[in-house]
Amino acid sequence: MVFQASCMLAGVSVVYAERPIALVLAYDTLYSVAAKEFDSFEKDPAILDSFPGAYPKLVYVELPETDIAANIAFMRSQFIGDPLYIQTENYRAMPNSYSQATDIYRREGVERRNAPDEIRIKLDESCLFSKYISSATGGFVCFDAARRAISGFFESDEQSPESLIEAPVE
Repeated sequence: MVFQASCMLAGVSVVYAERPIALVLAYDTLYSVAAKEFDSFEKDPAILDSFPGAYPKLVYVELPETDIAANIAFMRSQFIGDPLYIQTENYRAMPNSYSQATDIYRREGVERRNAPDEIRIKLDESCLFSKYISSATGGFVCFDAARRAISGFFESDEQSPESLIEAPVE
């Protein structure tokens, strides 16, 4: 009985650490970020308490206004091992209207045009389309800004989490 209780407690702690606590739009990708990723990058997940809504919190990474500056910020983050999706100092609350959200989904049109044909024909024009990465899966998602929820998920081998999630540089 003690062994079973210990195993159950261990399982609960693993699930707790793996739970997504934020959905973060960074550049052109929506990341499902688990509690353990904040720890890996030595970031305090308590910052999320200041954002509205239930967990997982819906946030985006504020980027420079021009596309050139945003591209530079994205590339810089890749080279220095400080991925955009974990730059908590640049987190902002995800807007809850389509018109406001289109401003932060700057690469939505590019992502929509570049999506595989079998996905593109299924897309609703009112959704905000982006890549999606979590520790378990990858693909593309449609985000419904008014409902503040993912309205569609499209799995894709092109978006495998193993190849796309940046790991901290040691």
